[in-house]
Amino acid sequence: MIKGVICIIALFILANTGFSQGDSGCLAEVLAYNKRMEFRAKPRFGRVYHMSYRQQIDYWDPSIKAVDMSVKYYISEDQVHVLSNEMKSYMDKKYVFTVLDGQKKIIITRNPSEEVNPTSVQTFIKNQKGIIERCKVTECSEDATKGIRKIVLDASDINVKGFAGDELIYYFDSKSGDLSKTITTYSRAYKIRRMSITVDKLDFNSSYKFPAELTNMFLESNGELKAKYKGYQLIKE
Repeated sequence: MIKGVICIIALFILANTGFSQGDSGCLAEVLAYNKRMEFRAKPRFGRVYHMSYRQQIDYWDPSIKAVDMSVKYYISEDQVHVLSNEMKSYMDKKYVFTVLDGQKKIIITRNPSEEVNPTSVQTFIKNQKGIIERCKVTECSEDATKGIRKIVLDASDINVKGFAGDELIYYFDSKSGDLSKTITTYSRAYKIRRMSITVDKLDFNSSYKFPAELTNMFLESNGELKAKYKGYQLIKE
């Protein structure tokens, strides 16, 4: 679940749009950002996108440990690599390799969509648009000193299956229009109380190198793990 959330969050942030003088209002600005997600969802012409961000999740149940992880996300036309302090995930059109260093496990699964940009992202984009359109703007302000534009949307009255958000908060860079931070608070019907995403770096022409064949990163020609992963348990699902 966390792996899928990471990918969707990353693609959402990678939309990278600027604000124009023609935007009719704060809600229109957020909708314009959402509209450009499809354009930035997948690199073209051999480019590699890189984004680093911090994800923090707090739960209503105090017995559940809060999540605080730093994520590095790399995407090309053919592969996606997600590196965090919780796990590492490597995906191409055929396979997904999940590396759990703390547990010394490597899990291999087939990529059911045979795409590195799953259709669930398109569903996410569509759902986001419908939710945002029904939100009420409760704050739209700009801090000239910090160069940050803040937009707060009230989503507490929205009744959509699978959505339990109360409030959506966006922080944009005033000059570039890049999304710098989001905060979502949830109702008690959802186990998460609050989730924040803080963007550290966006690079749309990264020098990160992907392997020609993803399987060669982990497996020898006989299907055994490479020496680098000696002592790891290989799990095929």
